[in-house]
Amino acid sequence: MWIVLILGGSATILFQLTMVDPRERKHVQGGMIVGVTVVVTAGLLLVNYLDHPYSDRAASIQPNEMRATLAMIEDEHPVARPPCAEDGTPRPGAVV
Repeated sequence: MWIVLILGGSATILFQLTMVDPRERKHVQGGMIVGVTVVVTAGLLLVNYLDHPYSDRAASIQPNEMRATLAMIEDEHPVARPPCAEDGTPRPGAVV
């Protein structure tokens, strides 16, 4: 998927470069190419961000409710063990 996205973005930017008109002002054409490049790059960064929602960075999804539920289980039943370890893997012998 990433190869197709990067090749598509590169082709879009290269297409803009092939449409350069020598009669037009260079800063106007440069501005249009930079604008397209910014949009393509922002799109790729957004896809990357949405592709990894649980990574350890700002605004990512955190297991806050799971932590609160585990704390509630430990408060109500101190000897009870949850059926999974802290990393989410099932404990041996646990009924899932």
